[in-house]
Amino acid sequence: MRAAKKNKKFSLFILIITIFVAALAFVKYNFSPALNFQDTVSVKEYDYLSSQPNSVILDVRTPEEYSDDHLINSVLIDFNSPNSKSEIARLDKDKTYLIHCRTDRRSGHTMQLMADLGFKNMYILKGGILAWKQEGKPTVKQPK
Repeated sequence: MRAAKKNKKFSLFILIITIFVAALAFVKYNFSPALNFQDTVSVKEYDYLSSQPNSVILDVRTPEEYSDDHLINSVLIDFNSPNSKSEIARLDKDKTYLIHCRTDRRSGHTMQLMADLGFKNMYILKGGILAWKQEGKPTVKQPK
């Protein structure tokens, strides 16, 4: 009888541990890094960070979106391009990357990819370029 009771407790303990590990895995792989507010910055913070000497403004929209308007001195890497991962992998990991897209969805996926590739210093513009323009900040058009 005692052995059966111990066995039940041990089985319950294993079940709880399994559920806990599964929950951690679910959280890690199913939430966008854009939702991590430590990595998401306001327009004002983004503007300040972009003026720092080691910063790179990374636009992850499509070339068509970029040509309509983009931030001054930004670098375009189309997140939807099949070459985006290799282009990102060639970037200097010692720089600070200020990532934006239209609203900040692709930025979150880009940040996760960059983190997986070993990048450490990355920030997302909360609300993307739409928030930037809504604050009256300057953009430029690509000459055609």
